[in-house]
Amino acid sequence: MASHTSVSDIVSHLQKVAEDPSKIPLDVKLLQRFRDEITLKGIDNQSRTRLLSQLSTLIPKLDPRLGQDPTLLAQIVEELIQPSSFTFSDAQSIEPRVDYVAGLQPGATPINRVVLKLLEKASYSAGDAGIVAGHPDLVRALITLWLCAEDATIAQKCLYVLVKLLNARFATPEEGRPPPMEAYRPGPSYASSLDQGLMWRRLVNDKDVYGLIFAICSPKGKDPFHMTERQKTTAQGRLLDFLLIYADHPMVCHSQIAQLESEYNTVNGLLEFGALHMVDAENDMLMHMTLIFFYTKYVQAEFPDEDSIVWPSYSDIGDRSYLDSRLSFLESHGVHQHNVQHYLSPSLRDPSDSFLHAAYSKYFAAYLRSHQRHFLGDKAVIQQTLSHLSSSLGAVSSHQWGNNRAPADDLHIISSLPTLALVPVAGSSAIILEIPHKPFNSHAINTLSTIFHGPLQPPYPPDRAIYDNDYAAARVLYYLYYHEHQNLWRNVVQAATSGVVLEEIALAAIRFIRSLASAEWRPLSSTRDASTNSSGSLLPTEDELICKCPTALATSSNGRRYMPATGLQVLFASPVIEIVLPYLCSPPTAKSNPTHTGYNIAVAKHDLLLYLDSLLQKLVGDSTGPAAGQNLEMARVAHEAIRRVIRMGPFGSGVQPGGEIATLEM
Repeated sequence: MASHTSVSDIVSHLQKVAEDPSKIPLDVKLLQRFRDEITLKGIDNQSRTRLLSQLSTLIPKLDPRLGQDPTLLAQIVEELIQPSSFTFSDAQSIEPRVDYVAGLQPGATPINRVVLKLLEKASYSAGDAGIVAGHPDLVRALITLWLCAEDATIAQKCLYVLVKLLNARFATPEEGRPPPMEAYRPGPSYASSLDQGLMWRRLVNDKDVYGLIFAICSPKGKDPFHMTERQKTTAQGRLLDFLLIYADHPMVCHSQIAQLESEYNTVNGLLEFGALHMVDAENDMLMHMTLIFFYTKYVQAEFPDEDSIVWPSYSDIGDRSYLDSRLSFLESHGVHQHNVQHYLSPSLRDPSDSFLHAAYSKYFAAYLRSHQRHFLGDKAVIQQTLSHLSSSLGAVSSHQWGNNRAPADDLHIISSLPTLALVPVAGSSAIILEIPHKPFNSHAINTLSTIFHGPLQPPYPPDRAIYDNDYAAARVLYYLYYHEHQNLWRNVVQAATSGVVLEEIALAAIRFIRSLASAEWRPLSSTRDASTNSSGSLLPTEDELICKCPTALATSSNGRRYMPATGLQVLFASPVIEIVLPYLCSPPTAKSNPTHTGYNIAVAKHDLLLYLDSLLQKLVGDSTGPAAGQNLEMARVAHEAIRRVIRMGPFGSGVQPGGEIATLEM
């Protein structure tokens, strides 16, 4: 069917239905065919305008209670307004005028989608966003749908549109195209700006709009919609998502309408209300946990979980002021101390509620990762943390480790600690020595991998001095552990080959090898550096480390005893290379069938070999680097052997690559 014919048929059909919707049903097949056609081919502007006018007249007449489902018509409207060339101004010219408020009523999901798409187009320019802001009833309807919609996807779309409208003055569309979400990202100048645009003023300076948020989300006081407890909980969670996006915004973290806020026991705006007064933690366990998860994201500047939406980013911020101010807010209200102590103090826990303990543990881990200097400056909390972890690990039997019943929350905390804090003070032993590498436990192996690798780059500017010390501390901890556990590598290799029965263990062991290979440790000083003493620990000098860990020394190809400077050098120096290389060079045996028990292990091992190949290419190519004259020759031989195995592929030919190991005999 040609496009113009289809349009004529649709126009004629819609006219008939509009005359008496109760008697003339919609032609579903005709409408579906037309919807699919304009999706593929588009439509001319004249026909688009005519159809939008017809549909704007017809849709309000349909009564879903009588079986008159507007979904298909709404889908056609969505296709008609989809092109970027169709602007909010075009939408304003539709006759009869679009009733945005009616289209945002909760429960009318198909119509909600259309109206939200139109409002999103208003965010493409500050002027159009200002038009929306000029209609308080429309803004109230958007807020109501966002907080009260039963359909979670509609609520999320509302939040997305609201964010874009609030940030519309930062968007600069070109050639009629909508700006990317990145254009809406607020940077430091955004947070400090006093001119926040008309939409912001409507949201927080209009008592009816601002008060609506409080009324819907407050567990007490006037409820304009007589919401159930579940609906109230849902609305509170949605407001917390909004606060994660705008937690540093002056319109959110400072008082706006003091008299209204005081009715909800609030002094300093929406952030204080949502974070401190909104949730009835004693009587609402679900929201209690949700609030702790909010604190967890808030303290490390994370955003709501939504893969399909690009939220504002702090990656371009050149300092840590956002993070520091967030922690200061939590500390000033006792929230941070409360959360930390509920993890560290068993007497404060409810033994019957492991979920809350896990939530507090995640908060503490987030704090440790994002506020290392703050933690290292509090010796009392450091000692309390290490004491708690030592007691927890000491209470785990070998049987429990072997049955994968490790204290996962505590191991997560250990791997989140600044590595420097794990270096033992004089007269004490390292807490990591209490983490066994056998009996095999995937949590334990993964924790050791994280510690020995050193800190990963965070999404915000790191404290460089602490990170450098942590990389040096990771090297110290590896040698302290290896000195006490001489069978470490034999057990790692054994774990890596146990995959037929224990795939999780094998994959953890492969990750361990990769983690060590990628560890770019920092060298130790030749003299003691008191600047590392903020945690109560003190990094040893290189000579002191050698004295403490004589059994951890490697042997170069010329017989010299030394302490490798990087994890890669550890792997490809004697005695570790004689243990690890035979495993790496063992021929593939798994089948190339994803359902085969060894498939995932074979793929992981092959990926490891490819990664080692890239690292060794750099190592053996640097004849002047730290490997020169030590393990360089062994690394070259190992590199050749690994490449031969790589050529077999992850599932191989089953041919034994002979000769590699014999050349390494000392």
